[in-house]
Amino acid sequence: MANEENEKKGFFGGVKAKFKDYVYGMAAHEMTRQALKTRGSMEHL
Repeated sequence: MANEENEKKGFFGGVKAKFKDYVYGMAAHEMTRQALKTRGSMEHL
């Protein structure tokens, strides 16, 4: 069933999913960078 649903979405459904994954990854990367920056500044108190 999952394959049938993916085939129905077609090309643009796949592109949309990849774009959502990309944006999610970029947001996670930014949150990680901010957490490390905050941790570094807290160590110097």
